[in-house]
Amino acid sequence: MRVPLGIALLCHVVFSYDAVLFSNSQELSAETPSLESLISGASAEHPLIFLVEPDFTIGLFNKHASVYQADGKASPLAQMVREAKYSAQRHLDATYEVPNAQAVSQTGEYQNGASTYLVSADDWSLLEELSANVLSKVNSFTAVLANSEAVTQSQGRVKRLSSDVEGERGERAADADPTVRGSLPVTIPPYNRTSLNGGLQPMTNRSCLLYMEGISIIATKIQGEVPSGYPAGVATISGENGTFYYEDGDVICATQENRLDNGIFTFVVRLSFTDSVTGTNVNGQQFTVPGGQNISFRLVFKEDVQFYWALDSFTLLTDIKIAVAEGGKGFIDKETSTDVTKFGNASGIGYMGVNGVVGYSWNCGDSAAAWFPTKDDSVRIGIAFHNFQVQLRNIHADKSFFFDRQVVDCVPTFSTGSLMGIISALIMLSIFIFGFLMLNSVQTMDRFDDPKQKQILINVRE
Repeated sequence: MRVPLGIALLCHVVFSYDAVLFSNSQELSAETPSLESLISGASAEHPLIFLVEPDFTIGLFNKHASVYQADGKASPLAQMVREAKYSAQRHLDATYEVPNAQAVSQTGEYQNGASTYLVSADDWSLLEELSANVLSKVNSFTAVLANSEAVTQSQGRVKRLSSDVEGERGERAADADPTVRGSLPVTIPPYNRTSLNGGLQPMTNRSCLLYMEGISIIATKIQGEVPSGYPAGVATISGENGTFYYEDGDVICATQENRLDNGIFTFVVRLSFTDSVTGTNVNGQQFTVPGGQNISFRLVFKEDVQFYWALDSFTLLTDIKIAVAEGGKGFIDKETSTDVTKFGNASGIGYMGVNGVVGYSWNCGDSAAAWFPTKDDSVRIGIAFHNFQVQLRNIHADKSFFFDRQVVDCVPTFSTGSLMGIISALIMLSIFIFGFLMLNSVQTMDRFDDPKQKQILINVRE
């Protein structure tokens, strides 16, 4: 019975594919219009063009868009996406079939008049060459950058299975209902929330757990020469004004066998909140995070052969919008948001210090922030974790699942404050000892203390 059950669990697992959509005439967002409607609505006057290559991910796109370099030059295709009138990032959970698409895999195969094109290449450089040839001949279009497995000309739209991929990247944590919703704190996979998902159990050879009570959204503005630093404000989303939801496949736990193969662990955190949250600092209100937003981001942890692990990437999946504070007294003077289609990957994750030894969890009351650019070049938005803990292996499969006792805390044994106190005490103690020794070294005249010696005579006159 064990083998069929394992196969059933394996085949239920679904992966998603990264995709970037851009158009010079069709308005696009992260959810609308659906890809099905784009396929059905494509025409010769406004064709739908799929640009696919085997290794495409948002990370690869960001690399070619030079988002990791301040003065980097984007590749031609990435630059075209950045300059497009409309663009959006999505995650495709299925393979889409386009049986009537005109296939273009070599220069010269393009023929005018088709409603759908499938431009495929083995690598990014060839894809850029083919896409430049096709897009230059079309006036109005919508294009989709995606993985080669996300689009096919064969019949039968199927879900992507993990039977041959998980040996490299690990397996999904377990089978679960498509969506699990609950109040904060976030606990994913939701092992101990049996009332929500029917009882999610960790596997014997793979288990991981992430806990987070909330996030802090930090906004800062880069403006001129500010002697005391750039202005900043913090807005916190916690259990009082937030919920989380978990979808099937949001967590990937690497298997024990992958430990020497650079095991990869993935957590997708999905938060939503209804009421607006105000960002403040010591000077009062500075900005507002409008309510009704869904905030999603992906954390990827990676092990190395030295038995250490660390946060490898922090990718924002949905945009975060901030607005002017009530009364307009803050440093944010206009509404802006992040742009995940262009700058989805966070900078500064190394300063967060999320790392540890294999077998240890990592815990932090308030972490450092990871930063994202916004559509306003002078504004940066950061995300910091509040009461956060993550463990990649060895979750105890008891009645209630819990972390191991082996924990690496973001605050070391001697914090900055405790070190200042200890050093100050040592300085004061040194001064006291120095003063005591100085007084103790004073020499007194003792020759008149001997009664056999001539005594000192002091004449007293009235």
